[in-house]
Amino acid sequence: MKKNIFLFVIASFMWMTSCDNGIEVTAPTFDVKTEKLSYKKEDTVRFIFSGDAEYITFYAGDKGAEYKHRFRTQVADAKPILNFNSNGRYGPPERNLSLLIATDFTGTMNTENIQKANWQDISDRVNFSTGTVVPSGDIDLSDFVSFPQIHLAFKYVGIGNTAQAQKTWTITDFVLNTYDVDDNTYPIVRSLSEGGWLQHSVEGDTRVWRITAADLWLGANANEPSNEDWVITKALNLASINPDNGVAIKTLTSTAEPLSHVYTEAGDYVVTFIAKNQSIYGEQEVVREIHLSITD
Repeated sequence: MKKNIFLFVIASFMWMTSCDNGIEVTAPTFDVKTEKLSYKKEDTVRFIFSGDAEYITFYAGDKGAEYKHRFRTQVADAKPILNFNSNGRYGPPERNLSLLIATDFTGTMNTENIQKANWQDISDRVNFSTGTVVPSGDIDLSDFVSFPQIHLAFKYVGIGNTAQAQKTWTITDFVLNTYDVDDNTYPIVRSLSEGGWLQHSVEGDTRVWRITAADLWLGANANEPSNEDWVITKALNLASINPDNGVAIKTLTSTAEPLSHVYTEAGDYVVTFIAKNQSIYGEQEVVREIHLSITD
């Protein structure tokens, strides 16, 4: 009996397979055009569809939506620039804050791992405050682009048991962007809150970095123990970017609605539509491009 059931299953599978071989996925008949090929910026560009496809994806061609960059994850010839504001008040005139970078920090926040990492002091690239809020200037990190990840850190060192209070530091407006050869901007850290900051006291647990969405802050009063405190970013890739994405404007269970788009910058744009028919037996795809000129 079991043998008969097994033979029946095999026969059924072979029959279905032979039937499936005759099923073919046809190519989409989709096409698209615009009323004209030149528009002024802020004009509404309307796309006119004809034919059909089961799936349609739209790449507008502006920043972040270019079909040619759909697989790109790294900026070529990246130039990462760090900016922040610092405010060092009170205390002695000597700066007791440093900016450091490491390419081998594990991310584990304890004294052993912090001290084991090879931290490079890049404070000489920074315009630090001397009593008021001061922009750091453009801090070029291009010499670290080749590393798969980096961590940035602020290190605070306070001298213990002094009659004078230690300098108080506030860090705000922390932004890290990468630029390509055409000076296009690719954000890595858009604001201080995106830094993924963690703090650790190597010495002096009575004082630690205060981390908020708006600032990093640390200071010490007179006659307090000496302290060494670190605040460190999450792992960062200085050339990493997200691939450009298209917008699904039709799926198997939906219809393609009238589509329009507004371009806010002058330039030449390649608009791309990917039309696809797909099933378990295969897929067929067509790519339609429209070259638009957007003027002032």
